[in-house]
This record gives sequence, structure tokens and C-alpha cells, in this order.
Amino acid sequence: MRAARRSPGRAHPATAGATVELVRMYVWTGWPGRAAELARQASEDARAWAPDHPEDHRRFQADIAEALG
Repeated sequence: MRAARRSPGRAHPATAGATVELVRMYVWTGWPGRAAELARQASEDARAWAPDHPEDHRRFQADIAEALG
């Protein structure tokens, strides 16, 4: 339970980089559908933190677009 409180969770910019790398991995391994679904979910989650972190959000959007090709 304590670890869950320390984790930033999906709706936090600290997890955006790992999410982008996972999207890239799905594309690279031939699972573009999973990559697209994860990108969609992550983009929805990003709406929660985007107002407070606009530069991180712009970078996240650009990285996701690049990862999906």
C-alpha cells in the first residue's frame, strides 16, 4: 500500500517517458495496435497534468507522434 502512495501513477508527467518507450517497443515488436491503444490512453491521462506542465506535454505529444510514425 505504501508503494502505491509513492508512485506517481499514469496521470503524471514523470511516467510519460516510460510510456513513450513502451509505445516504441510495441511498434518495434510488431504490435502497432497495442502501441496505438497505449498512446491513446496515455494521451487521455496526460490531460490531467498538461495544464501544470505544458512543456512536458508538448514534448510528450511530439514523442508519441514520432513513435507511432
